[in-house]
Amino acid sequence: ARAALTEPGVRGAASAPPGRLVIRLLAADNWPLRRQINRLLTVLRPDPLPRIWQV
Repeated sequence: ARAALTEPGVRGAASAPPGRLVIRLLAADNWPLRRQINRLLTVLRPDPLPRIWQV
């Protein structure tokens, strides 16, 4: 997950306490944040993103 935190304009961090994944994201604008979330979901789930999440 950390390797996927590369969207310009988005600050992020990931940690993995036992049995969980915690990702924190901060952005001044919605579009970079949404692109970052899409990138993370694509990396973390084997299925394609739901249609509503496609940008």
